[in-house]
Amino acid sequence: MDKKEIKYDVSVIIVTYNTVTLTSDCIKSIIHNTKDISFEIILVDNASTDGSREYFTRDKRIKYIYNDVNAGFGTANNIGYKYSSGKYIFLLNSDTILKNNAIKMFYDKMESLPKDVACCGTWLIDADGNHIHSYGIFPKWYDVFISDKATTQNDDCRGDKRVDYITGADLFVRRSVIEKYGMFDENFFMYYEETDMQERYRRQNIYSMIIDGPLIIHLEGKSAKPSIRKGNMMLESRIYYFKKRMDPLIFRLWKYAVILKRRLHLLFIK
Repeated sequence: MDKKEIKYDVSVIIVTYNTVTLTSDCIKSIIHNTKDISFEIILVDNASTDGSREYFTRDKRIKYIYNDVNAGFGTANNIGYKYSSGKYIFLLNSDTILKNNAIKMFYDKMESLPKDVACCGTWLIDADGNHIHSYGIFPKWYDVFISDKATTQNDDCRGDKRVDYITGADLFVRRSVIEKYGMFDENFFMYYEETDMQERYRRQNIYSMIIDGPLIIHLEGKSAKPSIRKGNMMLESRIYYFKKRMDPLIFRLWKYAVILKRRLHLLFIK
């Protein structure tokens, strides 16, 4: 990606799809809590039909980009990045609420960390203050036959910790790394794109870190409710993730087994 003139300390990129109220609350929390740092908010709308376009077009505090089609999470974030001019890129879910000067805390921490730390996030909490999924380990081919818990972690939830990947809900990234190694693979419509990106960075000996300090509520699931369609989308993304990393013959056998397992699971549910 081409280098761009830096105008802000941080570019906050939010993707929305029919979540006008959640997204509005998220933006309000950013503006209310962010101090002593220059920032911009870029909102990419994936063809919402809930009045988002009419509502956010009037908000002069943000850059509003409306896609005529639902381009997917990764593609929409990439679009937002093209409009950005921050030294750091902060990818933030629309169903999050900042409770303190989190963006400044991320910025100060990244300024003090060595350049081999490309991404950071924080220990996310739910609306009741409970710690929730904030990071994970890179998935292995056999995880799908065991449990999704094999790839999601959230242990003692304290201190700064180097991790495999930060969840895409609050991903604070060095622009210089994106310029060199790219951002999201747009073949992922939704899910696994942040894992794929950070695994790609890791191959270049660039790391991710969870840090203490920023306080962010993630209303997990509010922007994408559980459903069979969501499960199928996650499976498609998982399959593509391993297609990029496995021997073609082994991948075909693995894919057949994974799809069979999914069909049996759906049959059992019915």
